[in-house]
Amino acid sequence: MMKKRIRSFVALGLLSLVGWTLLATELRAGNDPAPIAAAESAPEPFFQAAQLRPLVELLTSPELAGREFGTPGGQKAGDYIAEHLERVGIEPGVLKKLPEATVWSFFQPFVDRRRQCRNIIGVLRGNDPALANEFVLLCAHYDHVGEIEGTSQYYPGANDNASGVAGLLEIAAALGQRRELLRRSILFAFWDAEEQGLDGSRFFGNNLNALLAGLMGQEPSLEEEPTTEEDSSSGKIVFSLNLDMIGTLTENQLEVIGYRSGDGVRQLLSRCNTAAGLKLAFDHKMWTNSDHYSIYRKRIPSILLTTGMIGPYHTPEDTADCLNYEGMERILDFVFRTAKELARCDSEALPQYRLNEWNLGKLNAADESEAEKAKVLEQGESVSGQPAGPDLIDFETETITELKREPGSGTGIQFREDEAEPDVLIISDTGGDAEAVRRGLLPGVRVYSIDARKPTREKWKAIRPGSPVELEIESDGKVRKIAY
Repeated sequence: MMKKRIRSFVALGLLSLVGWTLLATELRAGNDPAPIAAAESAPEPFFQAAQLRPLVELLTSPELAGREFGTPGGQKAGDYIAEHLERVGIEPGVLKKLPEATVWSFFQPFVDRRRQCRNIIGVLRGNDPALANEFVLLCAHYDHVGEIEGTSQYYPGANDNASGVAGLLEIAAALGQRRELLRRSILFAFWDAEEQGLDGSRFFGNNLNALLAGLMGQEPSLEEEPTTEEDSSSGKIVFSLNLDMIGTLTENQLEVIGYRSGDGVRQLLSRCNTAAGLKLAFDHKMWTNSDHYSIYRKRIPSILLTTGMIGPYHTPEDTADCLNYEGMERILDFVFRTAKELARCDSEALPQYRLNEWNLGKLNAADESEAEKAKVLEQGESVSGQPAGPDLIDFETETITELKREPGSGTGIQFREDEAEPDVLIISDTGGDAEAVRRGLLPGVRVYSIDARKPTREKWKAIRPGSPVELEIESDGKVRKIAY
C-alpha cells in the first residue's frame, strides 16, 4: 500500500506449487436445481493458516527477490499466480487479438517506465443469463519494491502484499467450488506496478471497455482504446473489493475504506460479517493510496480492506513470520461471504455508485491531474509514487440530516439519516434514556429494522414503554437483535 509519498502495492497472487488439491468443479449448463441445492447445503469453506502460509512463503522467497515491477522476480510471481488460477479452475480473462489468431490469456501487458509489466486477470463466469455480464471485481497488487541496491538483501513484502495475494488465491479456489451459486461473474485481478503509483490498476481502468468487450465475446482491436462512456453491451463492473495488507489483524479490527462510495454498502458488509465476527472500522474517508481508488475513479463502488500499516513496512523485516494467519482466516471468511452475496443478490440489493456534485468535482480534478501524469508516463520518465488526486476524499463533509425527537414520541433517542445508508436510522443522542444505554443503543449504532420492518421515524415514535419491540441493530459491523 502506498503511504502518502511512499508507494504502495497490492499484493500478488500466489501460486500453485503449494499443495492446493482442490479441483475446480465443472461448470454445469442450464439451471439444473440439483447442483445449486447441493452447493447451498454444503458447508462454507474453512480457510486455514496451513494453506495460507506456504503461499506467502513462496511469494516472499529469495527466488522472487521482492517482486519489483518489470524484473525477473516480478515476472515469476505473475507466472505463479496465473498457474494457480488455472489449477483451481479460473479462466483467463484477457482476449488478445494477435495478427495470426485471437487467444485467451491471464496476462494484461503494459509498459511502465520502459519496463514490461503484466496485470494478471482471471474470470469465473456467472450462471444467470440476465446478470452474467455484470462483474464483481476482487483484486490485490502482487508487486513489491524489490532488492536493496548494492546489497544481497531484498524486501520480502509479506504483509505488503503477499498477504492480499495469497488470500485472493484462496478465495478464487473457494468460489470456484461454489460456482453453481453465482449469478454474476467474478473478475480476479492481480495488479503489477502498484508501488509506482497504482499504475497497473490505472492501466486496467483506462482500458476497461476493451477488456469487458473481450469477456463478452466481442473481438478487441489491436490498439487498446481508453475507456469513455460505459457500453452496457460489453458488460460492466458493478462492485470492487481490494485486499491490501491484510496480514496483521489486531484486536480483531479490519479497516473498511470507501464504504460511502455506494449506497447501502455498510449494511451489506455488516450482514456478511456475521460468521467472521470482525470489528469493522468504517472510515468515512476515501484513501487514494491503493488500487481501489483507480476503480473508484471509473465510477464504480469500491472499497479497500486492510489491517493497516502495523508491523514492518517497506523493510527487509516484512517476512512471512510476521503475519497473523489466524486473523487472515477470519478476514477471508468475511471476504468470501461478501463476494458470494454480491454475485448472488438481486439487482435491487446491489449497492449503486453514489455520484453527486460534491464527489464529481473531486473526481474531475483528479482526472485533470491524471491526464498530466499520463503524459509523463508516456515519455518513460520517473514520477512520484503519489497517485493522482487528493490524498483523501473526505465524505464526512457531506450534509447529514438530523432527526430531532418530536413531541409525543415514546423515547428520548434522537437519530440522523445518511444518504449513503438508505433505510437506516443512526442514533445520534440517547436523550438520557438509561434503558437504551443498557441495551447498547449508543450514538453511532445503526437501526436496521423495527419488528422485522424497515425503520422509519413514524415506527420509532410509536414505541411506548411496556410495549417491547424487536430491533435489529449494528455496531462496528456486527448485527444483532435486541428487545426494546
